[in-house]
Amino acid sequence: MAQNKDIVDWLLTRARGVSDLGAMLEGLSHLLRDQGFPLDRATVGAPLLHPIAQSSFCLWDPQNGVRRNFLVWDDSGLEKLRNSPMYAIYSEGRDADWRLDCEAAVQRYSVGPELYHAGFTHYLALALPFSDGSHKAFTVQTRTEGGFTDDQVVRLKACVPAIAAAVEHHVQRALAETLMNTFVGERAGKRVLDGQVHRGDGEMIEAVIWMSDLRGFTRFAAERAPQDLLDAINQYFELVTEAITAQGGEVLKFIGDAVLGIFPVAGGGSDPIQAAETAAFAVVDAKQDPDWPRGLDLGIGLHKGEVFYGNVGGRTRLDFTVIGQSVNLVSRVEALCRDFERPVLVTGAVARASHRSYEALGERRLKGFDHPVPIFAPSEL
Repeated sequence: MAQNKDIVDWLLTRARGVSDLGAMLEGLSHLLRDQGFPLDRATVGAPLLHPIAQSSFCLWDPQNGVRRNFLVWDDSGLEKLRNSPMYAIYSEGRDADWRLDCEAAVQRYSVGPELYHAGFTHYLALALPFSDGSHKAFTVQTRTEGGFTDDQVVRLKACVPAIAAAVEHHVQRALAETLMNTFVGERAGKRVLDGQVHRGDGEMIEAVIWMSDLRGFTRFAAERAPQDLLDAINQYFELVTEAITAQGGEVLKFIGDAVLGIFPVAGGGSDPIQAAETAAFAVVDAKQDPDWPRGLDLGIGLHKGEVFYGNVGGRTRLDFTVIGQSVNLVSRVEALCRDFERPVLVTGAVARASHRSYEALGERRLKGFDHPVPIFAPSEL
């Protein structure tokens, strides 16, 4: 097995330092070909936590390089999984050595005819044992007549512990990124993973701050069954989240039925005021959809100002968020949407810098602020 030394050394050292699982698969595939393996395609499968996609796999071939695909665990996805070599790996940790050399063999799995017509002669799927007791999958395919030799199969199986170690490293990193993006936010999650983990870590930034809140939610909650209530608030959160992120903003937190988001000024993206306005108008327009829950209304407040963007909290429980007078101000402004019967209100910092037309609604004294604050509403709404 001396021929395997270069492969194993690479897997245990440099493979862990590449950017992601796809890059690791590409590097391993090229190294195997350099070592004489007649490799025409390779995949790595890794079930993972994700709010939409429940499993992912990377696929490499010499013509297209690496591609990533996702499988959703719906009825169709589960049926496809059960009729594939992956099922035995994920459920039992059992390899599949599948030679496509006769009609019976081709029909063994549902993907067989597709592989056969694509010219593949041998499909080898190896179970990769993870430290938590689960198994992921590494597969290789060839179009060479007769498939992989017995010696090549033995050599590949001897590399399984090293492949598993490298794959687990990248799967755990991807899992951490997914959890951070889902529960903290993409920008904030990246900062945490990059080491911004201490209380007080952060910086002062300028941003357009978004605060939205539901109207009539207390009565709505009292009149609805728990599942109807959950469906409605998730519909609202999804609408607002997609509107904000589609314009380059970031949702930082859900506070009861309120949403706090930001559109940072720095970063070289689109105009943050225009982006926030576009997101707000998209939300207001979506409320006219027949599927919008009757009896629910919402207000949106926008303000441009300076905030602290980083970690705050107790010694052992932190939150990555924004704080400062600008956040307090936008919260007070949003609360006025009910009084003015307007879906969107903004401060002068937004209205003066905007390309849209705004109507001045007068000044209001707001709790925590020494001087009256001018309030504006979009003329189009």
